Amino acid sequence: MKSSISALESSLRGTEGSSGRWETFGWLCAVAVGVGIAGEIAVIVSEYLEDLEDWRRGIIRVPDKPPAWRFWFDIAATLLVLGGVFGEAGAAAKIASINSDLRSRTTEFRAKSDQLLAVITEEAGDAVQSAKTAHDEASAVKGIAAEARVDAKDALAKGKAALRSLSQAESDAAKAQAAASGALSAANDAKQEALRIKKEMAWRSLTPQCRNALMSKLGPLGPQRIDFFMYPNDPEINLISGQIAEVLTGWQIVPFQPLGGGNVWGMAIEYDPHDTAAEARAKMLVSVLASKTCESVGRISGPFSSLPTPQNQLPAMLTGNTPVGASIRLTLGKK
Repeated sequence: MKSSISALESSLRGTEGSSGRWETFGWLCAVAVGVGIAGEIAVIVSEYLEDLEDWRRGIIRVPDKPPAWRFWFDIAATLLVLGGVFGEAGAAAKIASINSDLRSRTTEFRAKSDQLLAVITEEAGDAVQSAKTAHDEASAVKGIAAEARVDAKDALAKGKAALRSLSQAESDAAKAQAAASGALSAANDAKQEALRIKKEMAWRSLTPQCRNALMSKLGPLGPQRIDFFMYPNDPEINLISGQIAEVLTGWQIVPFQPLGGGNVWGMAIEYDPHDTAAEARAKMLVSVLASKTCESVGRISGPFSSLPTPQNQLPAMLTGNTPVGASIRLTLGKK
């Protein structure tokens, strides 16, 4: 019943909305009629003024050609009036139909509302009887509820005490967990620091993967002479320089020991920009040594196009019979 009444309400609202649209359409048609009549009046005034002008001349002559604009303007005004009249009549008929439909649905809505009211009244009587029965039953269990209330208060007191004990235990457990977490974090930090120090203290070296990469990349470019500047001359520098020299198969390795400059760090590669072959080899050497495969060799800088170095800018060093002069130079400092 309720769903039927809701459907009727929705239908009534939809019908009322459509009536409003048709009323708006009828108003627009009336405006169109007014505009058309105004156009007809304009044509009548124009024709009168033209006839008055002919009367004033008083001379018989060939009449002027009627203006085309007035003909089409008169046609348009007449069509506008005709369309407005028919549109207004159609809108009035549609509105009358909608109003009839509204009256019919309103009658049906009123009848269903009366039926719903009768049903509600009947259900209300049943509800009153049910309420009386429930009141009697409630009175019967009231005593039981009082006893249960006493037991519930006792159980609540015990539960609160247990809850306080549980909260204290949880707090103690949280503190213990926080302490354990802090200790674990400190241990992890110490482990990471130990690993970092171990890595920093470890000597540089070429891994088998790094050796293979250097040989495969530099082999096709061919050998040449390369000068090694080693600052200072210590076992760790000698180890890494010897491993690099072993990989550069066929290259002429000329080592030099500068007498000063013990604060040089890492590796640097320089080349002579006038030697295109040396430039390609120097760039390839830096590319491989600076890659992830050769991360164990430490810091690499360059390549720098700074060769040859003027003799007056070279450091004092221990030299043999071969002077400094290669188009590629590898400078090795501390790690």
